[in-house]
Amino acid sequence: MDKSSSEATLGYIVPKLRDTLAFQRLRGIRQNGLTNFVFAGMEHSRFVHSFGVFDLARTMYDRIIRNSGRAPDNMARSSVAVSGMLHDLGHGPFSHTLEEALSDDSTETVFKHEQLTVRFLTEDSAITAILKEVDDNFANQILAYVDKSYRQEDDWTHRLISSQLDADRLDYMLRDSYMSGIEGHGFDLSRLLEMLSTQDGLRITVNEGAIEGVEAYLLMNLHLYRIAYFHKVVRGSHGVLVSIIQRSFDLIREKDYRHLAQCPDLLKQALLQLFEKGSMLDLDLYTRLVEHHFWVAFDAWRQADDKVLADLAKRLASRQPFRAQDIDFLNKAKEALRLMQDGPEEIATRLGFTADEVRKYYLKIDDPKRRTYNEFRWRPTETNTDEAIWIAFNNGGQEPVERLRKNKVLQAMLEEAHFNRILFPRGCEDIVEKYYP
Repeated sequence: MDKSSSEATLGYIVPKLRDTLAFQRLRGIRQNGLTNFVFAGMEHSRFVHSFGVFDLARTMYDRIIRNSGRAPDNMARSSVAVSGMLHDLGHGPFSHTLEEALSDDSTETVFKHEQLTVRFLTEDSAITAILKEVDDNFANQILAYVDKSYRQEDDWTHRLISSQLDADRLDYMLRDSYMSGIEGHGFDLSRLLEMLSTQDGLRITVNEGAIEGVEAYLLMNLHLYRIAYFHKVVRGSHGVLVSIIQRSFDLIREKDYRHLAQCPDLLKQALLQLFEKGSMLDLDLYTRLVEHHFWVAFDAWRQADDKVLADLAKRLASRQPFRAQDIDFLNKAKEALRLMQDGPEEIATRLGFTADEVRKYYLKIDDPKRRTYNEFRWRPTETNTDEAIWIAFNNGGQEPVERLRKNKVLQAMLEEAHFNRILFPRGCEDIVEKYYP
């Protein structure tokens, strides 16, 4: 193998990494959970997204090297590209849903997909063997890109994988916009890439000639969250899914295992281990776990002995998401509080459940929030300012976008947007309106 050439290195190891079980499993994990319940075209997986990040990270590296006049480092280029390819390796079925379902106050179990990514890079024998073919230290270099705690020195190339203008965001924004059919929301990727550079070896800059591209990039990010990711029906569907998984874990906590008998054996073992061990579950078992295992269980759970689990599974199977109604906590806080206190009793009577079951699984406050751009506090001890989007001016100066106070578009991106809603079952609209008119 010609180790002096990054392309030769990538051409040798990428097909091998692609064909590992750990990477192939990403075909069975959708990029956006249940967003396809509303935007039918959003069926794409984390597999295709990972290759998109791989290609963009490599391209961004090449443009920056060219524009900054730096000498290319073949090992750094290979590390950037492979890190982009493997950055999502630890994601589980429905992406962040498992993390949310395991994060309630009744369990100390911790499940984080980032921890699973690190485990794949350090424990999966197939992946570690392939990375070792490049260099004995290559796996550690990849870890430094996906987990900051592994970095011995900071470098501008880390921003290509994790920053506010990285290959991950660039790919998922353009891919999700296209697959959702959301037209008119985009940015000039080619122009943006052509204007990337670095001057100090720590931060990536965008030439002021592409300031409109930065504006469009941030606006598109905001619009995707508003239109797609935080769509009311998407959030209502997500609410049902979280409740199903939470109920399955709660039954395990109560040592009621009847629903597990209806699961594929792999999922049965995975649910038990996720509940007991979280991110430290058996890695070989996790490598085989994809979304279709859950869908088989959801279908079986429609006839589950547990009435709550059966009802929730039926709602998901027939695409009957929770209703999502906007709530004004500022001006109608009393009404919202009364709904959450007294509403469960009436909803429970109508559904045939207990008020406690309604409070946990059927009547929820949904408060997704999004800050399109995270403004950094400028202190001498600040360590992450280099992850900002820096604008390089033709006069030689540099400023992060949050300091461009006269640019009203960029300043608007600093505000945190909240989407406060109440989630509740369909058929209970009159009860909700009674307490929250």
